[in-house]
Amino acid sequence: MATRDFAEADVVVQPAGRVGGTLSEADRLASPADFGILLDSVFGLDIRHSAASRVLPEVFQMATTIPPTGKVTFQISTLPATPSAKKTVMRLMRMNPRTQRTLSKLSHNRVTNLHERRPRAGRMWLTRVGATRLVKVAVGEKFTLSMTPQIVNDVKSVEQYLTRL
Repeated sequence: MATRDFAEADVVVQPAGRVGGTLSEADRLASPADFGILLDSVFGLDIRHSAASRVLPEVFQMATTIPPTGKVTFQISTLPATPSAKKTVMRLMRMNPRTQRTLSKLSHNRVTNLHERRPRAGRMWLTRVGATRLVKVAVGEKFTLSMTPQIVNDVKSVEQYLTRL
């Protein structure tokens, strides 16, 4: 398998050891198909018949709009049209570190103080209190995410309702 020296960004080493010509920035990022050809020529990867070939164009397009890592702040610009989109936004809002810390404290309080334990049918019975709904999907709400590649698709699916700050 061919290797590539990442310090030399404009030289493509092909599997047979031949060095291709230099690529301009436009050639390097021309299209998802070209990116697949680049993977094939640099790393000897054939992705035409794999699951990666179906995902590659989406990943390539997302890479230009939403960063896969780092902190990103969003504001809800319009209410989500479908219940599933609303649940996705709510789930993303709960990923905010400050919200997670508050939910953790509320959960601990619920377990230690609010759950009711009483005997029933000869054994102890636990009546659990429902979880607190701390976040609310409303226009103007802001939240900060620590982006990871695992949540990029969730953000991409609801980005029409969000404004990046």
